[in-house]
Amino acid sequence: MQTTFKRIICAGAVCLLMAAALTSQAIDNLVTVKGSYIQKNYIAKAKKTLESSGNFVLSREHGITWYTEKPQKSITVMTEQKVLQVFPNGTEKELGNSGNPIFSSVALLTKSLFTQDTTVIEQHLNVQQYKNGLLEYVPKDNTIASVIKKIELVNADNGYISSVVITYSNGDTTEYILSVSSFNDALTKDEIAYFEK
Repeated sequence: MQTTFKRIICAGAVCLLMAAALTSQAIDNLVTVKGSYIQKNYIAKAKKTLESSGNFVLSREHGITWYTEKPQKSITVMTEQKVLQVFPNGTEKELGNSGNPIFSSVALLTKSLFTQDTTVIEQHLNVQQYKNGLLEYVPKDNTIASVIKKIELVNADNGYISSVVITYSNGDTTEYILSVSSFNDALTKDEIAYFEK
């Protein structure tokens, strides 16, 4: 159960922060971001790091899709309604939905970032900016704080996120290293189809 919540929160937190980057871009009409990612999961108890990589598509309207290529192919889709994982054989597994209170909090924050509702953002997250450009987010909500200790974000020269590190309350961490390949490219039919599952 804790692992499922971590997956939901991790996907939601990254989507939330990427959405924040969308709303803070100098380009007012920025609606999509596509690129590649490397994800590093450090498991404190085992003192082991697991790495995966692939591509991502972020849509202001729909959400985010992670296309994992290594070590195993899978697709993870996050919208305001659900987090869904799709495997190469077509099997689908729902990791969370709007009936889950943690998921609902993340979805609310995501929507607030998309709409630039700073009142809601400030209700749920404390943010501190450091001189080196690092932004640190700490959840105010006890439910989210019971899983996530902090989220650290660094922007690239293009103004978009270059890395995100999520530190969990049990000492585990998840790091995303992002490389943007395009801004505002139209979504393909396949990309839209995953969001609409």
